[in-house]
Amino acid sequence: MIVNKAPRIWEFDVDNTLILWNLSGFPTMERIVIEGVKGKVELVPHTKNINLMIKLSKIGWFIRVHSGSGVEWASNVVCTLGLEDYVDEVCSKPLGRTDDMPAGDGYAYQAYRDPNTGAE
Repeated sequence: MIVNKAPRIWEFDVDNTLILWNLSGFPTMERIVIEGVKGKVELVPHTKNINLMIKLSKIGWFIRVHSGSGVEWASNVVCTLGLEDYVDEVCSKPLGRTDDMPAGDGYAYQAYRDPNTGAE
């Protein structure tokens, strides 16, 4: 059993959270190339969420990155973005949750940014 004693944990998804797939929606933004399962993919870093991650990490939050596409994809994205020093754990995206709070409740903080506009 792994016991995580971090008092503050923040989770980041990968797709459309740390990286954006809609290249045409961000014609002037920087592009990066990441090695995926089917070869190299050109994507846009979501700088607002990346900056949030760096800020939270620097003030002591435990940062967990997950992806529904698997731990290898999540790890590749973290490394390509150069975020290794800010990420404490990389894992597959949880597929379920059992809690006494409805989904979406129970979090002290949440950050949603529209993947197309970056708006909160």
